[in-house]
Amino acid sequence: MASANEQSVAHADRVHQRFGELWEQAAIGWTRWEPHLVGSMWPVTHALMDALHLSPGMRVLDVGSGIGDPAIPIAAAIGATGRVQGVDLSPAMVAACRDRARAYGLTNATFQVGAVEEVEFAPGSFDAAVGRFSIIFFPDVAAGLGRLRDALKPGGRIAVSTWTPPDVNPGFALPSRELRKLVELPPSDPTDPGPFRLARDGELAAALSDAGFVDVAVKDVVFYMFARDADAYWEMLQEISAMFREQYAKLSADKQRELEGLIRHAVEAHRSGNVLRLPMRARVGSGVKPQS
Repeated sequence: MASANEQSVAHADRVHQRFGELWEQAAIGWTRWEPHLVGSMWPVTHALMDALHLSPGMRVLDVGSGIGDPAIPIAAAIGATGRVQGVDLSPAMVAACRDRARAYGLTNATFQVGAVEEVEFAPGSFDAAVGRFSIIFFPDVAAGLGRLRDALKPGGRIAVSTWTPPDVNPGFALPSRELRKLVELPPSDPTDPGPFRLARDGELAAALSDAGFVDVAVKDVVFYMFARDADAYWEMLQEISAMFREQYAKLSADKQRELEGLIRHAVEAHRSGNVLRLPMRARVGSGVKPQS
């Protein structure tokens, strides 16, 4: 019988492989839709950066960098004397980060493939740590946050974001809501790695406090996912959400057409003039590593 540690390692490996593959599949879509995604999510990026109290010369660790947000705007904010180290499970996402950093002329941001539990860095080597929608995919949230705490200097700051529950996050929940009209989906376990982990009130603050952070603060951030029309939204959804595409592929051709029609109709309810503006709600939590 495998020991508890062996079981934990095996679980972490499965989670890393699962979500690494999903983000690898989505990387091309995220790169293609960069203007929409960066433009839509800037309120979350801004809230994270604000919570870090950035200043020139800081060293910042970005976990789950995606295509480079918030690592790239952070690198610009802390200047040439600062340094950002980004980490992501997907090689394609890391390649996108490097391409974007070069395009912006940033030489103070480096990116590597890996999981936060496995990346080598000296304890106390960072002034700040950040993760935009990444800690929700940690195999073990407590262990992952503990690793980030250890990476920080005393007095270092952390800022992370999660999603809020579906009932207050209509834009994000829309595809799954429409899918459930056609097929019976098993209820999601809010403790499993996934989009709605740490979504319930109090969970993010408790996770940060339990990990040893003080001066913990949590606030919700409202933003909008934009699309020109239903055609653009449908195309973007299929390209940036590997999880949705995976569920969609399991449907019959008739069910696929029906789901597409339901989603196109649902997003039009969020039309504002010449644009679709789907309301989303994120949760940003921050804290400080104690001085001693």
